[in-house]
Amino acid sequence: MAMHIHYASTRAEVWRYYWRLWRQRMWKAHLAVFVVLATLLFAHLSERDWPIAAGLTAAVLANCIPLVCFILYPMLRFNPEVRELSATADGLQTSIGRRHAAIPWCDIAAIESVDGTLVIRRSDFNGLIVPARAFASDEARLAFERFVRAQVDAAHGG
Repeated sequence: MAMHIHYASTRAEVWRYYWRLWRQRMWKAHLAVFVVLATLLFAHLSERDWPIAAGLTAAVLANCIPLVCFILYPMLRFNPEVRELSATADGLQTSIGRRHAAIPWCDIAAIESVDGTLVIRRSDFNGLIVPARAFASDEARLAFERFVRAQVDAAHGG
């Protein structure tokens, strides 16, 4: 059995996904990167006899740059073209324009349904955001979600 859908995501949908993911768990990684880089930079500046206040200020400001990049990256990578998504017994096949990918079910870490939007998250935190408008009906969306969940559960031994 194979299920096929076509849809285009919006930048707002991508932003909401990453904001929710950031609030849930990614803030910890960003905080760790910030603390490590700020500490290293502060130590480096201290060796050069910078005043403590100036060193702390420079370390904090300089380390805002990677955090802003973490936040902007998904927005810069956003692709508004129509995505083709197929769910088969082997996994997901997706294509946008000339880019194609095959995602085996074992690479899917979580499936969430948020306000009618289906989010299929991979282990690396990349996700497929499938809006409700991708489906002809709510029943079609639920059938697709049930199929995907069943395949992921089977792949993870559940």
